[in-house]
Amino acid sequence: LLPAPEPPPLDSLRWPKAQPVEESLELAYKSLFDQWGISYLPDESFHVCRQAETNNLRCLEDLGSLNILRHLNRPAVLKLVNENGIEYYASLISLNDKTAFVQVGEVVLEVNIQDIKLQWSGNYMLLWKTPPGYEGDIIPSRQNTLVPWLERQLALVQKRRIEVPDNTVFNAELIGHVKKFQLSNGLVPDGIVGTNTLILLNTAADNSIPVLNKDGRDT
Repeated sequence: LLPAPEPPPLDSLRWPKAQPVEESLELAYKSLFDQWGISYLPDESFHVCRQAETNNLRCLEDLGSLNILRHLNRPAVLKLVNENGIEYYASLISLNDKTAFVQVGEVVLEVNIQDIKLQWSGNYMLLWKTPPGYEGDIIPSRQNTLVPWLERQLALVQKRRIEVPDNTVFNAELIGHVKKFQLSNGLVPDGIVGTNTLILLNTAADNSIPVLNKDGRDT
């Protein structure tokens, strides 16, 4: 038998010399919006997060690790610093155990995740989808117009019938279902439906959501 062919070498994570590094942030935003099927319009008076909100999306900007991004399972804009101390931005569009696909400028590279760790500051920004009428966290035992939506989504994910389809009070029974979902997805089971819970609920319930790793849809 012939030996298996060697896999092609991975790309080096670096900013393309032919492109001005000052364009990196806008190009990273454009790549991120492309993952959601949305056109990004560079405009200093119309912030990227305001553009996201017009499409029922919100920004999550934070400091973290690749493990956190694996858990959230969303494409993200990363702030990188090369060996010469020059900052640039790239979009993380796919993440596996050892490699990742990163769009740098207008080029998509397959790189070793160790290269990302060496250059990444930990700063990231990702987009996540909000339910219609979203105004903030859904708090246990309080009335909220999103409770029927929450019940429908959880019933779909947990493969059970809807308990009280038109109830707007986040009652004890629904709190229990939320905590069960949180536990099964590595979240603190506090019953509060905040950003991370909504992100993971969307992953489980909506196959149209862009993700870093499709295997991460399993709950």
